Amino acid sequence: MKKVIISLVMVAMVFGLSGCFKKKPVAAPKQEEQKTVYSSLSAWVKSGKGIECKIDSPEGGDITIQVKDKMMRMVGFPYTDMNNPSVEPNMNGVMLTVGDWTYMWAGKSGTKFNTKRMQELAGEFGEVEETPSSQEDWEEMIKGWEDDDVGYKCEEKRLSDGAFIVPSNVEFSDLTAMMEGFADVGRQMQAQQEAGGEIDMEALKKQAEELQKQYGIEE
Repeated sequence: MKKVIISLVMVAMVFGLSGCFKKKPVAAPKQEEQKTVYSSLSAWVKSGKGIECKIDSPEGGDITIQVKDKMMRMVGFPYTDMNNPSVEPNMNGVMLTVGDWTYMWAGKSGTKFNTKRMQELAGEFGEVEETPSSQEDWEEMIKGWEDDDVGYKCEEKRLSDGAFIVPSNVEFSDLTAMMEGFADVGRQMQAQQEAGGEIDMEALKKQAEELQKQYGIEE
């Protein structure tokens, strides 16, 4: 009888201990997220995803381009201050394109313009037939770099909307407003011609000079 009891205890202990030594399930190795690689610089920036590219600038140095939701920010291009065109370009200029507006600056001074409106004004006087968007403008610039076979390295990246906010501490000269002023001068000339009268060149010249002075344009 004792032997039977001992045997039962031994069996119970064996089964009980076997549960303590069960192998823990091994977690399957996580598969690394495959990164998309595009065949060209243009394909990267047109992918519709958050993209950051480092580009070997033709002028020397590196240019960083960030693209998100049709917005573009470029850092490291040569920027010439419109109010001081005789000064050497700042090689750390910034360009920001949001919607139809493009902003360019270095330090606390910059310029801005509305691409659509600028093209409309030019078309009003028969200079262009099409009205490209700001996005088409910078995509064309990137295509030019691509044609020049510049070196680049791009990657998908989660970009903050904060990178595409127009800085409040930069004073921007509005090129669109300036072009509106010159367009007014041109309209006055056309009106005088259509009326068959003599064009008051002195008055128009004075207006043009005032616009140049207002926007700091050197002759």
